Amino acid sequence: MAPENIIRIVRTSKNGTIVENNPPPAKAHTAGDKGKLVLLAAEFITVGDKVNLVIASGESPYGDYEPTWASSYYGVPLSGPRFVVNMITWALNAQTNYNRMQTISKQKAKIIELQRNIESLQSQIRDLNDKVAKLEVEKNKQSLHESRGRNNNRTYNRDSNKTGTAKKKERLAIYLYFFISRLLA
Repeated sequence: MAPENIIRIVRTSKNGTIVENNPPPAKAHTAGDKGKLVLLAAEFITVGDKVNLVIASGESPYGDYEPTWASSYYGVPLSGPRFVVNMITWALNAQTNYNRMQTISKQKAKIIELQRNIESLQSQIRDLNDKVAKLEVEKNKQSLHESRGRNNNRTYNRDSNKTGTAKKKERLAIYLYFFISRLLA
C-alpha cells in the first residue's frame, strides 16, 4: 500500500511483469517482479516550509520502443491516447493537487494537536477524579465523626486548618471536573 501522499500515475494491470532489456538494472523493481506495479509516480514532499513535487519514473513516460500515444503494440490493445490525455489533465491540475495535499497535511497536524489536547484533558480529569474521591472520603469521615456525637469542641475539622486559597483551589478543581465531564459526555 502506497503512502497517501504518493500519486500513482502509471501502473500495470495485475498481470504486470518487470523485465531487464537494457542496462542499468532497475532500482525500484527487480526483474521478475509481478503484479500491479507502479511505473510512474509523483509525491508531494515538505522541505522546510515549502511543499515540492517529485516525479519518479521506471521508464520513459513518453515512449521508447513504442510512443505512449499508441493504441496497440503487436496486437495488444493499449490505452495510450487515454493515458496522454489523463497525464496532461493531471499536469494542468497539479496546483489543485498540491493544494489538496497541503490541506490534508494541515488537517493531520490539527488532528495530532487535538489528540494531544484530549490526552492532556483526560489526564486532568483523572487528577480531578482522584481529588474528588479524596474529598468524598474526607467528607464521609467527617460526617461519620459528627454522627457519633463527639464533642463539638474536640471534633477535628480538617477544613479549618486550610487557608482560604486552598479551599478555593479545591472548589475550583471540583467545578472544573464537573465542567469537563459534561463537555466530554
